Amino acid sequence: MNDFKNLFSWNKEPLILSVKIKTSAWENKIIEKREDGTWKIAIKAPRENGKANLELIQFLSKISWIKKENIEIISGNSQEYKKIVFNPNK
Repeated sequence: MNDFKNLFSWNKEPLILSVKIKTSAWENKIIEKREDGTWKIAIKAPRENGKANLELIQFLSKISWIKKENIEIISGNSQEYKKIVFNPNK
């Protein structure tokens, strides 16, 4: 389940995902897609000084076809619930 390429069809328009982050995990991985549409994602980095946010963006870039420069946290920077935008036109 760690490959977004097989989970979405993307028409190159901005795509917004709701995510819930579990920090200080054993590994970076997608845990599940919840009933409300939120993706639960485990991240190895701790929640301090933006480390988890940076690792989240790197992880999402690695498992998708999108450069990390085109992935942005648009809300929830210091919270476990976040909105992430994948924007090819950035």
